[in-house]
Amino acid sequence: MKQFLWGTLLALVCVLSAGFAVEIAQADKPDDWVNVVVLDGPQSVTVEKGSILRVTGSTPSGGVIQTSISGKGKLHRQTRLSTYRDGHPLIGALMMEFEIEATDPGELTILVSKQTFDRTLKPTVEKYVVTVK
Repeated sequence: MKQFLWGTLLALVCVLSAGFAVEIAQADKPDDWVNVVVLDGPQSVTVEKGSILRVTGSTPSGGVIQTSISGKGKLHRQTRLSTYRDGHPLIGALMMEFEIEATDPGELTILVSKQTFDRTLKPTVEKYVVTVK
């Protein structure tokens, strides 16, 4: 009877540890793969539906960076970027990153407007034209 109990206990431990190993292996895998297209400077490109387009804007501190999207896409994420060196934040520039999802086939236009702290100057506008397949 004692051997039966030890055998049952050992089998139970093996089954439970195998279940945890499967969970750990699954936790390391991404749910979905995403195609990210980084646009470096104003340009025209063609991408597939579902792609994420990443555009970045930079202006001196005190400035404002905005984006407007028209056509077959939507703003997925807007991020303010901070750069650290030797454990301290670098000052002097505002950097923003915009991720736009290409939702449907057609044309998508992205405008990134950068206004410096000097409001007497006109904002700089970068235009990205994207064709979504």
